[in-house]
Amino acid sequence: MSEIFGRKKPVPICPNSLFLKWLIEWRDAAAEKGKRTQFVYQKAISSLKKYPLPLQNGKDAKILQNFGDGICKMLDEKLEKYYAQYGSDAPIHSLVCSELQEVSTTEKRRKPIPLKTCSGDLLPQEMAMQEKRNENLGPSLSKRKKAEEKQTRKYVPQKCSGGSAVLLTLYRDSKSPTSRRYMLKSELQHAAQPLCDKSFFLPDVNSRYTAWSSVRTLIQKDLVIKTHNPARYSLTAKGLELARELEEDRPVLVVMDILEKGMDLRDVTSELHRPSDSSLLNGAGSFRTLESEAHDPVVHNDEERSHNHIPEFILHPGQFNIVLCVDFIETTGGSSHRKQELLRELKRNGVRFDVRKLHIGDFVWIAQEQVQDVPGCVGDKLHTRCEILLSVVLPSTQSRKEHSIRVYVAASPTLRAPRARELVLDHIVERKRMDDLCSSIIDGRFREQKFRLKKCGLQWPIYLVEDYGTSQHLSIPETTLEQAIVNTQLSSEWESEAHDPVVHNDEERSHNHIPEFILHPGQFNIVLCVDFIETTGGSSHRKQELLRELKRNGVRFDVRKLHIGDFVWIAQEQVQDVPGQLRAPRARELVLDHIVERKRMDDLCSSIIDGRFREQKFRLKKCGLQWPIYLVEDYGTSQHLSIPETTLEQAIVNTQVVDGFFIKRTKDIQESVAYLTLMTRHLQRLYANKTLLSCTKEEASKWERAFVPTADSCILMTFGEFSEGAIKNKAQTVREVFARQLMQISGISGEKAAAILERYSTLASLLEAYNRCSSVQDQEKLLFNIKCGKLQRNLGPVLSKTVAQLYCTDGALS
Repeated sequence: MSEIFGRKKPVPICPNSLFLKWLIEWRDAAAEKGKRTQFVYQKAISSLKKYPLPLQNGKDAKILQNFGDGICKMLDEKLEKYYAQYGSDAPIHSLVCSELQEVSTTEKRRKPIPLKTCSGDLLPQEMAMQEKRNENLGPSLSKRKKAEEKQTRKYVPQKCSGGSAVLLTLYRDSKSPTSRRYMLKSELQHAAQPLCDKSFFLPDVNSRYTAWSSVRTLIQKDLVIKTHNPARYSLTAKGLELARELEEDRPVLVVMDILEKGMDLRDVTSELHRPSDSSLLNGAGSFRTLESEAHDPVVHNDEERSHNHIPEFILHPGQFNIVLCVDFIETTGGSSHRKQELLRELKRNGVRFDVRKLHIGDFVWIAQEQVQDVPGCVGDKLHTRCEILLSVVLPSTQSRKEHSIRVYVAASPTLRAPRARELVLDHIVERKRMDDLCSSIIDGRFREQKFRLKKCGLQWPIYLVEDYGTSQHLSIPETTLEQAIVNTQLSSEWESEAHDPVVHNDEERSHNHIPEFILHPGQFNIVLCVDFIETTGGSSHRKQELLRELKRNGVRFDVRKLHIGDFVWIAQEQVQDVPGQLRAPRARELVLDHIVERKRMDDLCSSIIDGRFREQKFRLKKCGLQWPIYLVEDYGTSQHLSIPETTLEQAIVNTQVVDGFFIKRTKDIQESVAYLTLMTRHLQRLYANKTLLSCTKEEASKWERAFVPTADSCILMTFGEFSEGAIKNKAQTVREVFARQLMQISGISGEKAAAILERYSTLASLLEAYNRCSSVQDQEKLLFNIKCGKLQRNLGPVLSKTVAQLYCTDGALS
């Protein structure tokens, strides 16, 4: 025996060692991928280690804590493969814990005790083993040494990286005489963006990191310090030194950038002599690419810069071209021959134009910077690498020495010219043919476009009205169209009701509403939104049957969380994927005025008992939708319910007669789905040819939004406003809390509580009225004559007395 080990505790036998081994493998695999399931497996491992009895399969492990259906199923599948590979009699309980690749961090392997002679010298075989151990220890020492060298190596961010851009930006800001010695996050992001290749705001495709992610590394390396809230970023002494070194390396970086952009090498010296301190920040937080303000005649021109504006860049005379931008809609769709004629005429007249997507207007003029193409090679001959020796003077404040910079640049024929900078002139044109003008007045685009043209920031909006044949076949009389054109020119307030002929159309614009956005016919789909509670919990088979029936009927639906109701219909905007973007733009959504609350008879019974029935009806009335529907579904016999069947039927009748809800009775879930299917198809036909105008919940309560079948448009609430306004546990006003308090009194419904609130909006105002009463009898009769309900009946002496006793009685009520 060559080695004698110290006393060791006998290795225990693991009763379920094979299962434990698999769980450890799954945990390690999840940890490598960064998945949170590693913690689930770790809990299962801890639970399995404590169990002293052997398990035969994964199903038996379900009795243990932290073992769900998923883990048990995985164990059974793994066990089935194990038996298929090693036979059905293969052992699963005979492995010992030492065979597992699970070593606790608190347990350390004991070192072997070497055998020695009586004089204390090692035996020959022990000496050989010691030398072998030293040889094996050699690479470990070298690796540790390399690791230490790697740790002591100075951190320098790469060129044009986020870290380099942040350091340079903070350094240049610190050298500015107007510096605050710190920068806010938004300022730092905008200012550092020109120095970085990656975006500080948007991550790359298939990545969740932006250039701003490197700031965490700078903070960890003690280069940048973050203080205060909102966060303020500044350089440490160590970061200031590194940033100064990066700034001194600026000449080489400038030369490389100039060569990559294809500029003349004679521009290198002028670029290098530009002081770094002159790159000041403008009001938007981006770099100013001008010389010092003291030397710029543009800033001292009072007519042009009286407001002391610091521009991001300047285009001097001869550095730009005036280009007409044409919206691509003007060249595609409709009569292609007629639209292509527009481009042919522009080319014939020698107009410099560019077809692109314009979000507002049809034509706009821009001042486009003149840029030069990058040459295909550098020098007389084509080389794969060109060596350029430049003699420049570094703009150092301490010494002005001439340095030679040797630059190697790859000559590639595929280099592109830098992107031209563009400025928009203050003229914008909206082109309208007479037939298009007619249709835009009908569907509301006319007022919307005028409003958006006024808010676009350009000072000279132009309406280009083009005659198109006869006006006899248009939907609007020619005099009305001419009046609309005159009003557009003369009226200073385009949305003024007195001057806009659209406003005089009571069916369409009697409310003078300016929508946030408009969905035109063909731009949206009618979608049924299903509350996720209707698909989870309880009997999963029965709830999943709802979705299966909807799919079978071809209903377009979406499962999401609804704060009120179980089903609601929305008009969802049709969006298309944008090339180069990972996700399509988010579709805008408007809520139709129909909402469904589904109740089975047993659920109706329990909701009446716990008070949800009255609360849900009250919230359905206040949600902002005009047509609440109660879908009551039969469920077996009513004999075993806690409330008599007659009481349930009376509650249903009261919901229809008193509360004004529409009641739909169905036999089972299939009939309920059939009703939802028919309603979906009915709403699709109803809204197919209508223009939908968006509004907020506050605006919805101001104007009459009654649906008119003959109207061409209707106003609908956005889904975001509907969902936010229906949140049950949101912050409530004093008036809302007082209303909920009143509704807890037996006999006071939502309508009666609302009637009390109209006279006494808060509890304080009601208590003040009670204090002004001369006697207890006057307090009890204070609310007697309050009118409530559709019939405007008195609240009555009983309820008036009950409320008075609640708020005026000292101590406990008898």
